Amino acid sequence: MEGKSVRPIVVMLMIVAVSMGMFIGQTSASFESCYKQCLSLCSHQRIGPPECPSICEKRCSLKDQYPSKDHHSYCKLGCAISECTHISTPQDPREDEVEGCVNSCSNKCT
Repeated sequence: MEGKSVRPIVVMLMIVAVSMGMFIGQTSASFESCYKQCLSLCSHQRIGPPECPSICEKRCSLKDQYPSKDHHSYCKLGCAISECTHISTPQDPREDEVEGCVNSCSNKCT
């Protein structure tokens, strides 16, 4: 029972570690390289594979932006999470396909 209550805390700490690494070290990387590196870091941090693509899409698609009240950015983020997360796994990132999917979200949100 006690182990179950610790897991959410560990997952949250891993998410924070991955996000800090993305913001500190990858501000000028393209989406493709950012996404690939994020998945690699995420899988080494032992965050569950279902969470990694979603975390990395958020980090890499908004890496040069701070959260704002820009509806277009929120739309793109929601689209990317719902439409593009299933494309990749930590073992097979398929970053070029994910990048294309994320880029197509810009047109869907116009």
